[in-house]
Amino acid sequence: MASSFLLSCALLFMLSCVGAKGHLHVQYVKDECYDAGATYYDLCVSSLSSEPRISKAGFADFPSFSMEISLANATAIRWNLQSNLKTDDAATKRCIVLCIKHFDVAISNIRNAISSFSFSIDPIKGTSAISFLISAQEHVKICQEQLKTHGVLPALVPKVEISNHLIHTAYDLIMYAMI
Repeated sequence: MASSFLLSCALLFMLSCVGAKGHLHVQYVKDECYDAGATYYDLCVSSLSSEPRISKAGFADFPSFSMEISLANATAIRWNLQSNLKTDDAATKRCIVLCIKHFDVAISNIRNAISSFSFSIDPIKGTSAISFLISAQEHVKICQEQLKTHGVLPALVPKVEISNHLIHTAYDLIMYAMI
């Protein structure tokens, strides 16, 4: 009976420590997203808090994680667009094909941003990662506007908007990291 009580106490203690560590991890992300002036603060916090490597990372890793999250999101949306391509409506098909092309460019730009990102770049000259992210964001916006304008895949429009915001969050984190 006493050993059962001790075991229960030990288990509760371990769970409370894990919970406290998780809370500290989320608070750290909240603080950094706030300090970075993230335009989409809640999205910054939720996306980075879901990154399993964040608890062992420093702020210097946040921009890379954010770009990787943006890439995964854009790739998933591109796949979703591709899966909706089998339609008989020519106008819908044209809109989806246009969006796929824009997401292909956005994905390529995010990949380029990831591979070009470095803190050793002179902040005054800027970094090519920022240029790649701006271009990626523009291509996602074009797709978003096409979907809205033509009323194609209305359920996907908010997801495309989130993709745009994730890319912007990566941009915000890079800008803050370069200060």
